[in-house]
Amino acid sequence: MRFRNLTNFKLLITNVFIYWCQGTSAIFACEIKVAIARENAAKHSVTQRIQFSHHSVHDGDFLQENHKFDIIVSNPPYISAEDYPELQEEILKYEPKQALSDDKDGYSFYEGITGLAHDILYPGGILFYELGIGQADKVGKIMKGNNFTTISIQNDYLGVQRVI
Repeated sequence: MRFRNLTNFKLLITNVFIYWCQGTSAIFACEIKVAIARENAAKHSVTQRIQFSHHSVHDGDFLQENHKFDIIVSNPPYISAEDYPELQEEILKYEPKQALSDDKDGYSFYEGITGLAHDILYPGGILFYELGIGQADKVGKIMKGNNFTTISIQNDYLGVQRVI
């Protein structure tokens, strides 16, 4: 099974899949997160199973690798430019802005990845996203508008719609 993690961090999800996937590509829009992901992979002795790279879905060279995948998992920067200044001080101080916000409405990465997903997923492939609070309906519409037919939303432990 081929797996791609189009995310800024959340290597925890990646590590779960790595143990049963033959090969994994981890693509991060934030270079700092690539370094952190490599450190985490080394700690878990899975470095040899992951190909790390730094790209944004908005880059023109994003699809040049010409690979196909069974699963895509993404925790995109979903904080809107309007909401970003309202984040907790410790988040603003320690997390790179590009890992949190798209500097737009919070949906540009969902739109970009979903628009490309059919080109990089094998038939029957699965696309997972982490959601920001209140984003489930709009992300579901983005997916339906891109011909995803089976859409399921899962809540986190606090009852917040967190994964689609």
